[in-house]
Amino acid sequence: AVEARQSLLKFFSHRSCTTLVQPAVEEVDLQELASLPYSSLRGEFRAGVEALRAQIVAACHASPKTVGGEPIGCRSFAALLRQLVEALNGS
Repeated sequence: AVEARQSLLKFFSHRSCTTLVQPAVEEVDLQELASLPYSSLRGEFRAGVEALRAQIVAACHASPKTVGGEPIGCRSFAALLRQLVEALNGS
């Protein structure tokens, strides 16, 4: 675990934290969140997601990451982030 943490800290040397409001107010909507259309989520949540997306794209362009010495594009970077989140949520 320590080795994985050190690798992540090295790969993501510039980090920031963003909070998002709850995507829905009603408990029943929260339980079915995966099936709700994006447009039905709270406006504040969608605005936060769009701001986070812009922040990630800007970071991708400003400081491209490399994997195996090869630079990766924004789509690959987003896919890598998705895999990382899934791995963290699964543990």
